[in-house]
Amino acid sequence: MHYKRKTRIKIHSPSFYLGEEMLEKINFIAEFDSQSRSVIVLRALEYTFNKNWERSKNVYKKKKKVPFEKKHLKKIESTNKENQNEQKSLFEFEFANCH
Repeated sequence: MHYKRKTRIKIHSPSFYLGEEMLEKINFIAEFDSQSRSVIVLRALEYTFNKNWERSKNVYKKKKKVPFEKKHLKKIESTNKENQNEQKSLFEFEFANCH
């Protein structure tokens, strides 16, 4: 069951201020690695506290593609077509119920 899976506990840390020079360096590294600035900062913190470079690489992972079934798409399209034919405008519905 999905709710019984053990996952890593989210680490909460206090916020901190970075100077302009440090932000520029982080921006450069982020653009070079094609990662977000937050990922770069998290990786640096992970390495600083644990001194484990390999583990710091696990901070970010590539997104996995979710397979999409065409059967599901056909079902959605058919239900949308049925719903479109029921009522074309709001005024037709209101006037039909008034008489």
